[in-house]
Amino acid sequence: MGSIRPVKGETEYATRLQEMIFQETYIEGVSPFGMTECPHSLVCTVPEIKGGSLCFMDDGSPMYRLRPGTIQKECLYGIASFYRNIEQANSSEMCNGGSFFTKVSLFEEWIRTIIQLDY
Repeated sequence: MGSIRPVKGETEYATRLQEMIFQETYIEGVSPFGMTECPHSLVCTVPEIKGGSLCFMDDGSPMYRLRPGTIQKECLYGIASFYRNIEQANSSEMCNGGSFFTKVSLFEEWIRTIIQLDY
């Protein structure tokens, strides 16, 4: 379980499991030079709730694809990989620059080999 309300020098940790809903985006980020496309190996996301993000100790967490129109989990879609911090003047806020997941589908063959599924 990762941190909540991350502020430089003051990290508070969740006492129970926290879930977040993200939407996939094909833009990794925006800079003064333009937009950067999300790499093929990643799932780049935007949070459904303002301020939601991966943060300290969230790496390795699952990202599920939900069945359309429900909150029922359909399949494992990504694994929490990293987050970014955007430095802002007069702010000590952290974990505010995006949440990025490794695409599970790129490792499907390896996963099937490891768990020895016979399809």
